[in-house]
Formats: sequence, C-alpha cells, structure tokens
Amino acid sequence: MSKIRGVSAADFKRSLQSGAGALPSLKSQTPAIEPEVIAPSREPVSLDDYVDTITTLFHEAGQRFIAIGEYLLRAKAALGHGDFEAMINGRLPFAPRAAQMMMAAYRAVRDNLLPADVTPTSYTVLYEITTLTDDERRQALDEGIIRKEARRAEIRAFKALSRRPALPLQGDTDQAAKRETLKRLLAERARLEEQIAALKAEVGEDIDEDALS
Repeated sequence: MSKIRGVSAADFKRSLQSGAGALPSLKSQTPAIEPEVIAPSREPVSLDDYVDTITTLFHEAGQRFIAIGEYLLRAKAALGHGDFEAMINGRLPFAPRAAQMMMAAYRAVRDNLLPADVTPTSYTVLYEITTLTDDERRQALDEGIIRKEARRAEIRAFKALSRRPALPLQGDTDQAAKRETLKRLLAERARLEEQIAALKAEVGEDIDEDALS
C-alpha cells in the first residue's frame, strides 16, 4: 500500500474525511422545501389520489395568497407610506403589481363580493373580477362565468365583450342607438376615472399623464 510521508493512503483519506466532517456546511441560497410541510395525509397512488392531492395543494396555495393580501393591507395601515412603498418595491419576492392584486383579492373575500361556493381560489382571477361593474358581475354570475375554476382569460374576455360598443342601427332607431352607446361610454369613462383615482391614492404618486401619451 502506498504511503505519503510515512502515512498510508487509506489513513490519509480517513483523516481528510474526518476533517471535512468538522467543517461547517454551506447552505444553499434557496431553502429546501420540507417534505413534511406539504406532504398529503396519505401517499397518492391512483390517478384520483394525485388529482385530489394536487387540487388540495392548489387551493391551499390560493388561500395563502389571500392571506398575503391581508397582511399587505395591514402593513399598509401600520407602516408609514415610505416604508410600505420601500417594502413592496424591493423587499418582497414579488412585484408591486402582484401586491396590489393580492390586496384587491383579499378585499373581495373580506367584503363577501361573491358567494363562497363560487369564489375562485386564484388571486389573479379574483382581482380581475373586482374590475367588473356590479351589473357585469351579476351577469357573469348568472351566466356561470364566475365560478371556482374560472380562469382570468375568461373574465377578461367576458368584460371585453360586455363593454363592446353596440353597433348603431339604421333608420328611425339610429339616434336612440347612438345615445345608448354614448351613455355606455360615459359610464365606462366614469368607472375608469374612479379606478384611476383609487390606484393613484394607493400608489401615492402623481403621474404625468401627458408624458404617457
């Protein structure tokens, strides 16, 4: 057996291993997911088991995003404006836009905007629903557009369709149709101005609208 300065190779290898064991380990920047935290009550085996497990985790994730929205609103009320803006603009693992959406989703749940049995679990879908008018929301509920499994694209498509200006009619009803279109557009403008004012109040910034054109 070969030796290194009177020490056998095997002894030298063992000394390295024991020395390495005494060194502090380097932790990854990304914390590992603890299996016991998300493990289901029993190990899935069948197709239905996996569907149930994944669906349960998905709903739990949705509830956590709603809870994040609640804590964001609490932080906004408790912290000074500068601290809150600094927090959502650089100290959280998501963008300010996502923060605004989660807060809106929490408010929708808190204020019972929808019946519990049809309230979606996705905060992005809930946010999209909050951009509907009361009449649009009632219509979307009646037509089954709003449901637990609703997707954001469905809500947006419904909103775009419901707000599409009516085509003017020919003949005696032409003026009446134009008046209805004008009323719809004015109502839409008022709704948009209200949303813009609310967002400006939340963001706390004066935006130069001329610079956006």
